[in-house]
Amino acid sequence: MTIGRERMRAGETRKRLLRLLVNERRFFDKTYYLKANPDVAASKANPFKHFMRHGWREGRNPSAAFDCLYYLATRDLSLETNALTHYVDCVWPLSEGLAPSGEDEVVRFQIETVRPHVDASFYRARYGLDEDVDAAEHYLRVGCKLLFDPSPFFSTERHLEAHPFLRSASASPLYHRLALRPDDPASPDASAPAKLASNIERVDSCSIAGWAYDPAAPAEPVVLDVSIDGVHFAQATAEWSRNDLRSLDPRIVGGCFETFLPPGAGAAVVDISRRGASIEGAPLTVELKPHSPRIVSCRRVRRPLAVVVTPIDDSARALKRCLDAVMRHTRASTSLILIDDASADPQIAETLRAFEGLPNIVLRRNDEPVGYAKSVDLGLEIARASDVILLSCDALAGPRWADNLQDAAYSADDIASVTALCDDVGAFAVPDPRRRVPIEPGWTMEDYQRLILQHSSSLLPQTPVADGFCMFLRRDALDELGPFDAGSFVGRHGAEQDWSMRAGRAGWRHLIDDRTLVHRMASADSHDVAPNAEGARTILEARHLDYRALSRRLDVDPRINAVRHGVRRLREEMAAERVATPKPRILFVISTRTGGTPMSNRDLMRGLRDRFEPFLLHCDRRRLTLTKVELDESRDETVERCELDQPIELVDHDSRHYAVTVEDWLARHAIELVHIRHLAWHGLALPKIARRAGIPVIMSFHDYYAVCPSLKLLDETGRYCGGACTPTPGECVPDLWTLQAAPPLKGAWVREWRRKFAEAFAHCDAFVSTSQAATTILEANFPALAGRIDIIEHGRDFPSFHPPRAAPRSGAPADILVPGNLSAEKGRDLVMSLAALDAGRRLRFHLLGEVFPPLQGAGVVSHGAYSREQFAARCLATDATIGAVFSKWPETHCHTLTELWSVGLPVIGLDFGAVAERIRATGAGWVVPLDRVETLYSDICDIVSDGEALARARAAVAAWQENEGAHNTVAAMATKYEALYRRVRAARALGSER
Repeated sequence: MTIGRERMRAGETRKRLLRLLVNERRFFDKTYYLKANPDVAASKANPFKHFMRHGWREGRNPSAAFDCLYYLATRDLSLETNALTHYVDCVWPLSEGLAPSGEDEVVRFQIETVRPHVDASFYRARYGLDEDVDAAEHYLRVGCKLLFDPSPFFSTERHLEAHPFLRSASASPLYHRLALRPDDPASPDASAPAKLASNIERVDSCSIAGWAYDPAAPAEPVVLDVSIDGVHFAQATAEWSRNDLRSLDPRIVGGCFETFLPPGAGAAVVDISRRGASIEGAPLTVELKPHSPRIVSCRRVRRPLAVVVTPIDDSARALKRCLDAVMRHTRASTSLILIDDASADPQIAETLRAFEGLPNIVLRRNDEPVGYAKSVDLGLEIARASDVILLSCDALAGPRWADNLQDAAYSADDIASVTALCDDVGAFAVPDPRRRVPIEPGWTMEDYQRLILQHSSSLLPQTPVADGFCMFLRRDALDELGPFDAGSFVGRHGAEQDWSMRAGRAGWRHLIDDRTLVHRMASADSHDVAPNAEGARTILEARHLDYRALSRRLDVDPRINAVRHGVRRLREEMAAERVATPKPRILFVISTRTGGTPMSNRDLMRGLRDRFEPFLLHCDRRRLTLTKVELDESRDETVERCELDQPIELVDHDSRHYAVTVEDWLARHAIELVHIRHLAWHGLALPKIARRAGIPVIMSFHDYYAVCPSLKLLDETGRYCGGACTPTPGECVPDLWTLQAAPPLKGAWVREWRRKFAEAFAHCDAFVSTSQAATTILEANFPALAGRIDIIEHGRDFPSFHPPRAAPRSGAPADILVPGNLSAEKGRDLVMSLAALDAGRRLRFHLLGEVFPPLQGAGVVSHGAYSREQFAARCLATDATIGAVFSKWPETHCHTLTELWSVGLPVIGLDFGAVAERIRATGAGWVVPLDRVETLYSDICDIVSDGEALARARAAVAAWQENEGAHNTVAAMATKYEALYRRVRAARALGSER
């Protein structure tokens, strides 16, 4: 509830701010901002977004009429307050007191702040001023304009060079420095930090270099804290020597530093400080170097995977939680190898007994304790040709953990190992490698793991060594290097580091998977490490002379620090309740963007939003688009876009570029389930790609595209074939594919078409149709689907139902509403023929929707196109008392049928598919055969003249509205799909056989 209220307040603030910018442009002036801030102009950043993210924190002004520092000072507001936002929330539309009225006012709001930091004796002596001159006032009125320095520890010129926007601001450089950093080192307060001599000399997108030393202790290199956007990033020690610094003071040791920046997107505010006080030139805005992650390659064939849990000698409770998490979050094709290192706890034996005899699970028990390395080697031998994940028995795995590690391992050909993040202490721990940070109250560990997974930048930083608490070992490297050295390392430490160093020497690399957090249930500090840790380190340093130097990279590597920084930011957002509990992500796949399928898909995504996070994958043959879906479609966010090197063609229906791109997106955006609503214009390999990534796949059928690309199973004459090709000499035309050279379909290439789809279906976990009629046709053409198709009808939400109308007065024509986009297949030609037969004008057809080509004439009234929201009002305006669905093919559900019933119209439908099935099931209309148009016309005339039949049909419509119409809502449909999704996900897990 707190998160919701904060979001509402934030939303209201944004609305007010938008109103402010529209009506009071003088308070944010884009032209002024770009002119006053040349660094923003050079970066081509959006000026308003830059101000809202960085500018207000740096003391920049949004316009010449709004002085942020003056506004805050005169209202006694915290410097952590965005002045413009505060104005919008609390002051607007008043416009007084937003900027100083003159020089006296400029001096008045600054002087009490700067006076303690102006060294009057130094200032008067250096610039030849009389003793009675107020040094602080002189600096504010004159000195800052002449680049005078107020003390030996502050350079006005350098501060202006670092913050050129101050040249057009009223605040002096010294006031700006003090306003942003009240604990400035120039403060005379005895409790303030020691004064540093410092400067930033070089800045680029990759690093910042400069110098800093403490004049009071020049022999001790200073340790600097580096923060990015207000969150601690790393430490930098000014330990490099330079002759020009030593010439200042021969006692200086080191003095120079360089801090490497992480990759990122756009501008970031970087601050370098010691004990809270920024060095000279900081903070500053830096354009970070963009990062374009590439996780996996579908060209690399993967080995089978085995998880080795060892050595099992700890708490039975921790072991049970460990194994439960592995079974829940690991795919069923993975082998699980459990090595019991002669544990003495009888509860461990009882826990392991529950896994005996299960598929893909191997149990081994050592007769006597042999230690970590020998137990690992036993597990590696059992795994044989498989890739292996070593998992500590007190580790708690999370969503997609094993698939993530394998994806990372196959991101390049020379990856030997991948280590997961942990939340304990140590080199691979986040957010702090030196202490364990418990998660926020109200969060589960799985939520936290999923949050990191979904917000990761997929940096995959390189590491010199791996860690065996959760370590992926690629079989290619194991085959070349051999197992661990169990003879030299008898305890829990050293063996994996030794193997890592040997692999590095042989040309292999090691990665950290920053998407995968594995929880350590017992802190590493609680393990008895003293007897062997020091001994292992001694052996490692003697055997690998570069071990210590290489291991130091774990503390200074910018990508590793970027991973910790990213998690720290997430933790701050968790603590401030600015981030919601993450939900599993579902990828919905569509082809066309208009029509019934995209609409029903949007309904389903909306209905599932409280349980899943929906993403949408669209392809138009040439362009792939990945969209993050919001409740309001206008707020959908396009997160990925890719132009395929060649368009997908009908004949092969696939693309290597498509496959590589989709596999990468599935991994980087942490998709946990794929629901294919339509495969037209997509690669047919999509189900295989998802399955290989360990992602369950649901396939929906909304037409008969899989049976034949003609889509509706109508031959070239318009005759329904049901998938059995008709003997007419003409050739069927593929739907949805224009200007395509297709092989002969009828009785020939259609068999190859179905074979391709049958192969794709083999990689799907479940199938959904919306009617039994459609299911029967699909099963007849794909026998392997028999008994595997779930029927879930489309749910609809209607604001209200409209009661059935009375029959037309005697002698008046019967008004029949035919809605939808009418083509020949949808009944356009039938309406034309029926109207031509109706010489006595007993019928009047109302066409609501697009008609291809347009249809006019006696007995036909065209009402034009409509939107979904307009349907009821437009229908009621026609005075129709009966509806009609004249589709000549067996529709799989038919939204227009549902909509006609919602406005109280009984419906005439042809004896095809779901339309006929639904009318028969409800009695809310009539099913008529389509033998001859003359017969159809006669049947319709009989219907409209049968008062008793009309009354029964209207009563059935009312009954449908009270029952199915009221209950089969979008929420009800979403609940059915949720049950299917959970069933499929559970069936794909390693523990599904338990």
